[in-house]
Amino acid sequence: MGKFFVEEEINKIKNNVVRRNLVKEIKKQILIQDYIEKFEINILDKNMPLEECVSSFCQKRNIKNQDELRIFLFENKFTKQEFEEFVIYEEMIENLKEKIISQDDINKLFLDKKSKYDSVIFSVIKVENAELAKEIFFQITKNNESFENLAIKHSIGKESANGGFVGKIPLSGLNPRLKNKLVFLNENEVTEPFLMDEKYFIIAKLIKVDRLEISDFLNNKLKTECFYKWLDKQVQLLEMT
Repeated sequence: MGKFFVEEEINKIKNNVVRRNLVKEIKKQILIQDYIEKFEINILDKNMPLEECVSSFCQKRNIKNQDELRIFLFENKFTKQEFEEFVIYEEMIENLKEKIISQDDINKLFLDKKSKYDSVIFSVIKVENAELAKEIFFQITKNNESFENLAIKHSIGKESANGGFVGKIPLSGLNPRLKNKLVFLNENEVTEPFLMDEKYFIIAKLIKVDRLEISDFLNNKLKTECFYKWLDKQVQLLEMT
């Protein structure tokens, strides 16, 4: 009896979650329709050819040719008429995004995300002795010794076999102390030895910073994200009234 009661309660919770999500989606669609009417957005009134709407739709979804379009229609179970109606509606939403979301909104979101996606390519020498770390740093900076050769000779990390080369790592995934050292280097500069994890003395060499650049594709993606964040906020405001 107890097990049946628990399963019944779990099913009730699941059903309530599904119901709330469905109600929220309905509210979103109503809001979208209201704002489309508010801004008097009508693609057909603009004499925008259907072919242009389809082309814009395919470009945004990276659908490159008719074969890929047929696959899209099949996977989404669209009839030709349903697809045409959907494309027109999507184009109206794209126009609504232009009205609601500014480039400043997009740039702000880009900067918020940028630090998560910027990467660095770097090498390290890892030793357990502070004096040895100082000597290696001296050999690199004063005697122009090869960082790679010294890494092979002295580093205890697994990357020592590759001359200390670590590779490309997102800044967000780095040890905070290592990250703070690398971001202030110029390419091919090395850090002074520093203690990391209270155990190892590290000398790091920055090879390259790979910064995320905003492309047309990413700009559209960020615009969509801004729009749906805005839409979620409008729904929340409705629910509070």
